[in-house]
Amino acid sequence: YGFTWSLSSGQTLVAGNATLITVAFTALGADGSSAPITFTSDPIEKLGSAAENPLDITSQLQFQSGTISITDPRIDPALTWTPATSINYGTDLSTILNATKAQNAPGNIVYTQNGTPITSATVLGAGSYTLVATFTPTDPASVKTATKNVTLVVNQVPLTITAENKTVKTGSALPTLTFTILGFVNGENSTALTSQPTISTAAQGTATLGEFAITVSGATSSNYAVTHVNGKLFVIDKTVPIITWADPAAISY
Repeated sequence: YGFTWSLSSGQTLVAGNATLITVAFTALGADGSSAPITFTSDPIEKLGSAAENPLDITSQLQFQSGTISITDPRIDPALTWTPATSINYGTDLSTILNATKAQNAPGNIVYTQNGTPITSATVLGAGSYTLVATFTPTDPASVKTATKNVTLVVNQVPLTITAENKTVKTGSALPTLTFTILGFVNGENSTALTSQPTISTAAQGTATLGEFAITVSGATSSNYAVTHVNGKLFVIDKTVPIITWADPAAISY
């Protein structure tokens, strides 16, 4: 801070007397607290007449440096917040939004992420976030406001896509290839994938005898760690029918 002192209109300094200059102001804290501060100079030596020294007293003002200590009398809400540092995607945030305050500090705690309010129903995608808990007192004149920041990492959850095995007889048309998906959370389904899986087999056209890979691939998601599991297509021989016929009894011509 700095200040400039000057005589107010009509104010005079008496020649021949030692004079004290007092500077008073109010110091304001960043949280809105305030405290009056007063500085008093060393005595200014005899000024002499106005003709001898026309109020040039700057060189005689001597203020000593010091430390201003401002004590805020308001109640400290003692806001505390130490949640888990990481959770899996889809975890209910009620286990995270659990800041506490002193019982003698009435007010509300609001949680935000990048300025946007969040609640236990908020679903955060996989990634790293800075969450802020802000306590606002009911009576700000008696209780301080307070904030706490924490870093939360939301992990991807495993998602497995498995090609189903198929069996078909030689000479038959290839069967429809299918897969299963296991691991969705929050009631989500394949629409939550950034790209959909594709499935194919090396077998061509009409099935020929052998064993062929069924390949599933291509699914991606920012919130799921996707694993693809291939299957197999088994092409087997057609069943040869066995005809049985008991010898008939003899008959007359």
